Amino acid sequence: MRVSLFISILLALGCCSACVKEHSVEGLTIPALDSLPDSSQVEPTPSADSSLVNNLLGGCYSCQPQAALADSSWLIPAGTRWQCGSLTGAVINIERDALTFFGPSACSQDSGLIINAYFKSQPLNQSRLGVRADWASAVYYDNISGQYVFVSKPENKFSLVANYNHETRELIGEWSGEAVYATGAVGKIRGARFRCQLK
Repeated sequence: MRVSLFISILLALGCCSACVKEHSVEGLTIPALDSLPDSSQVEPTPSADSSLVNNLLGGCYSCQPQAALADSSWLIPAGTRWQCGSLTGAVINIERDALTFFGPSACSQDSGLIINAYFKSQPLNQSRLGVRADWASAVYYDNISGQYVFVSKPENKFSLVANYNHETRELIGEWSGEAVYATGAVGKIRGARFRCQLK
């Protein structure tokens, strides 16, 4: 009896450990978002705090700031250099008002980008230009060190603006905001872009 109880408790703890990294946003006051230009018409510019971002995020010599992004890709200005990669997954809920997309860096399959966004006030159930996420977050992960390179925080006015074509299911956009790096430093990221295919 005690052995089966002990095993049941261990199984329950093991099943619940995957929930540890979830974060609730209930009761969060969403800050007013600054205007962002139409990302399909803008050449990205390096962030203002280049030395901080260069040192903490680094650059990937495979990444070039082209005017048009390739399908299923992302690009982040890292000071005077760039980080980029492919998007290997994009998931949207059935109401089409919450999504996650992610993919590895072009320079290291052990690091990459994860973006989460909510579009509660303007669901992606029709084509939209300049649709602004009600809430969004970005995480740049590093599987080798086991810690995040940076994490955006809602209170740091992280914003995401995109154009969505409902017929092709393509979402093209830009995000910016403050990010907290693994060192504890806070840096601004501007002009980060993405292009993904939603199902």
